Amino acid sequence: TREQQEAADEVLKKIKELAQRQQNVNEELSKLISELQNAETEEERERLARKLERLTEEMRDNLERLDEARQELSSDQLNNEQVRTAQDALDQARRQMNRSLEQMEQDRLQQARTSGSRAMDALEDLQEQLQQFGRGAAAQRMRELQEKMDELRDRQHEIAEGAEQALGYHKSPSMADQEALENSATDIQKKKEELAKDFIDMMDEASELAERSRQTQELMSRKLGDWMRETSREGILEDIEESVPYIEYGIWDTAVREEKRIAAKFDVAAERLRAVADSLVDDELEGMQRALERMDRLLDREEVAGLWSDEAEGEQQAGSEQEEEAEAGGERGEQEGQTSGENGESEQRMARAEEGGQQGSQDGESQQDSPGGSAQAQGNSRGSERNNSTRAGGSRNGFDRRGAMRDFADSGYQDWLRDLRDVETLLPPGTKFRTEVTRIRERIEMMRQDWRRRALAPQYDLFLEVVARPLEDTANRLQREIEKNLSDKEFLLVDEGDIPDRYKERVSNYFKRLSDAEGAR
Repeated sequence: TREQQEAADEVLKKIKELAQRQQNVNEELSKLISELQNAETEEERERLARKLERLTEEMRDNLERLDEARQELSSDQLNNEQVRTAQDALDQARRQMNRSLEQMEQDRLQQARTSGSRAMDALEDLQEQLQQFGRGAAAQRMRELQEKMDELRDRQHEIAEGAEQALGYHKSPSMADQEALENSATDIQKKKEELAKDFIDMMDEASELAERSRQTQELMSRKLGDWMRETSREGILEDIEESVPYIEYGIWDTAVREEKRIAAKFDVAAERLRAVADSLVDDELEGMQRALERMDRLLDREEVAGLWSDEAEGEQQAGSEQEEEAEAGGERGEQEGQTSGENGESEQRMARAEEGGQQGSQDGESQQDSPGGSAQAQGNSRGSERNNSTRAGGSRNGFDRRGAMRDFADSGYQDWLRDLRDVETLLPPGTKFRTEVTRIRERIEMMRQDWRRRALAPQYDLFLEVVARPLEDTANRLQREIEKNLSDKEFLLVDEGDIPDRYKERVSNYFKRLSDAEGAR
């Protein structure tokens, strides 16, 4: 299985490079067609003819690369049903690429462009086939890794039991027991030596698996790397080696205690490895489904949980708040200006950061110089009056905004970033969903930088505007994409709506809450 995964990874890497080269040829060919239509001089036409020659040569090179990949794909290491399906896609890609080349040589550029596009479709199908093969190989290797870890754990427990038995021999005055003690000590030392060697081999295999699985099981790969770092910090190997002298010199009370402590560390490591295996996915669709689950949990966290009822309550009370603001007069206006100035500072800083500008202490200085301008800018933002009145009181409807944001700054950042990284990794690379989740994660990291540098907790309405609401919108669109994919695969029952059975109740409750919130606004 290891050899199969290595071979598949190498072919997949070459196909990805080839697909990028083919895409470049297709784009250049489209530009060439447009330029030829607009060429007016003989000099321009000669230049474009040379460009066509270069593109034709690149297409020949692409075909050679494809043939090399086909030879590797036909090796004995990859001889199974999945690979045969991948070979069909590769053959289709070759036919289209060869046709495109012939059409380019005949100056039939429009047809060549069409054939090139079809070749790209076939290469994308081929990539998916190879990725699917790689996912299965990685899953099998993870199961084997778990088995090895469980075996090592059991062997350490046997060593601990042997040490306890040796302690009994040590306390016995019988000569026969003393002889048994010597044999037991020798046996335990040998077992510990073998255990240390096999533990090193297992960790090396875990490292290689994490590296190999980056293309096909990205979340598992990252979590396996985390597991290795956590396990290394536990110092299991060092404990195995450092506990040997207790056996050699017959310090059996300490030896028993140490062997049990090592066994407990093996138990924890084995349990954590099982959690890593839970991050495996069968295909991109399952990855999107798991990403949606995690997004739902993020939207249900305390930082967002008060959003819907809190803002719905705010809409119902809008009229009475305006009356209170009118009665409050100038004093209230001054308070709003100060609070809004602080929030406007955060919003403007976020906007500048997203545009690639610098953020830092200069933001605070510029806002302090003109608090009235910040208040005016914030006053024009969506729902500013409602948000300002809530910030003045610190809570509404039993939900403490200020407290929630400070708790978030103190401890919630880490959880959000960890969960968002999981979501990001589960989503297919290059998709709009992953791009948006990456953007949301970067916004949270900006807020964390503000908190670390200036002890400035994120404003609640800013958090909702640049984090919670974009995440909600992405979850909605992701759910629709999942439904579409499931429908395409005929996994949905028509008479039971278009929500997957496995998520029906939870997703139904989730969107009902969103619908109720929207209706209350």
